[in-house]
Amino acid sequence: MSKLSFRCSCGACQGEILADPQRVSLCYCMSCRKRTGSVVAAQARFLSSDIRLSANTQAYKRITSSGSEIVFDFCPDCGSTVRYRHEALEQQTIIPLGVIDEVELWQPTAAIYDDRRPAWLPHNEHIEWLD
Repeated sequence: MSKLSFRCSCGACQGEILADPQRVSLCYCMSCRKRTGSVVAAQARFLSSDIRLSANTQAYKRITSSGSEIVFDFCPDCGSTVRYRHEALEQQTIIPLGVIDEVELWQPTAAIYDDRRPAWLPHNEHIEWLD
C-alpha cells in the first residue's frame, strides 16, 4: 500500500498512514455521537507504528464505561479529532474515517451498539455486529 494522508478540517494537523487498517468499524454509542456530532462514528484501527502525525495536538482523556482510558488527539485550531488511542488496544491507533483523504478505500466490516442505532438508519446485514 502506498502512503495515504489524513488531516483536520483546517489542515494544521496532518499525518500519513503507512499500511492498511486492521479493522474498519462503525460505532453508535453516545460517547462517539457527542465526539463526532453525528449519529454514527466511522473509524479505522491501525498499528501505531504505521501512523505518522506531523503536528502538535491537544489531548482529551476520558474513562470508558468499562474503566479504560481513551485519549483523543484533536487540532487546537479547528477542534477536529485526528486520532485516538484506547488503553485496552495497546500499540494501536484509531483514525476517524472523516479525516482520511482517500476515505473510499475501506468499508466498515464491524459495528457496535446496534441497539442505539436510529431506526431511520438501515441495519447493514453485510457487517459483523459486536454488541
